[in-house]
Order: sequence, then C-alpha cells, then structure tokens
Amino acid sequence: MPVDVGAISNYASFVKANNVLFINRHFKKREVQEKNWDKWYFSGYGELLDRNRGLHYWNNFAGFHDYHMPVPLKKSTMQKIWDTDPILFDKMSHNQFRDASDMSQCVVRYWQLCTGDFVPQKSIGKPYLVTKENYREVADGIRKHVSQMVCLTEDCTPEEFSVIKREINSALQEVFPDKCSFEK
Repeated sequence: MPVDVGAISNYASFVKANNVLFINRHFKKREVQEKNWDKWYFSGYGELLDRNRGLHYWNNFAGFHDYHMPVPLKKSTMQKIWDTDPILFDKMSHNQFRDASDMSQCVVRYWQLCTGDFVPQKSIGKPYLVTKENYREVADGIRKHVSQMVCLTEDCTPEEFSVIKREINSALQEVFPDKCSFEK
C-alpha cells in the first residue's frame, strides 16, 4: 500500500481547483475522514495535523497539501479515475499545454487519500527554496543528511545561480562521490 501524507492545503490554482472539484463530486469529505479517521488525524503529521483539525467541520475538501517529493501512485487508481469520466480525461490528454479545464496527476493521489489507500506518514523529504541568503545552509543540510530526500527550487538571478549551483553540487559530490548504475 502506498505510504503518504493525508493533509489538507490552503493553496489553489485552476488545476488544483479542478482536481478538488472532481474529488468533491465523487467523495463526501466527512464520510471519507470518518471512515479513515486514524489516517487523516495521524499525530505524526505534526503541524500539518492542525490544518486537518481546522478544516474538519467544512463539508467539502478545500484542497490537499502537496509536498514537493516523490508521490506513490497506483496504475489501478489511475484506471479507476479514467473510467469515471473517459470523455473528460481523453479530452484533457490531448491538450498540448495546460488548459483552464485540466486536472493534474495529483488527482490520482487525492483519490487514493479519499479511498484510504495509503499508510499515513510525515514526509521523509525536505523541500528547500534556495536563495543567495540560505544556499550554504541548504548545502550543509545535504552534507549532514538532515533528510532522506530533498527537493531544491531556486529563487535567484542567473549570476547568483552559478555560485549556488557550485556550492550545492559540491555538497552532492561529497555525499554521492560515485555515479549510480543508471548514470553510468
């Protein structure tokens, strides 16, 4: 069974909104959470648990917390979702670029959360917004293995990027001196 974080988000965009609207058409939030109470109100979520508690009395899902880490998706869930509205999903799959009516792959994860098809766990990864102010701290975190996984998103000028890249690459080289099998 996939291991995941069943936490609610307060961030929205048209794609996320379409995902949530689709989920709300197929699931009743209160029933979902009552059925898998221990998964939605898992103490290991830490500060994310407060969001679930705060939104508990809402009738519908307002959103889901999307952390920037690998996400376990099951092909069987994808097929089940596709089968709910094949015309809609076929139409979306032909869009070369994101359209205001599109959904994302996150809807598969949300479906798994709503069906209880996950094992609750706090994320084992750490997302970083890397800037000229914190890039040394981020590199230190990589060197010290503060997390099993990291996701790096830079917020800097092209000139700053060169300096930041050099420091991050140096940290990664120290931690992973040898190429892995698929890089050779």
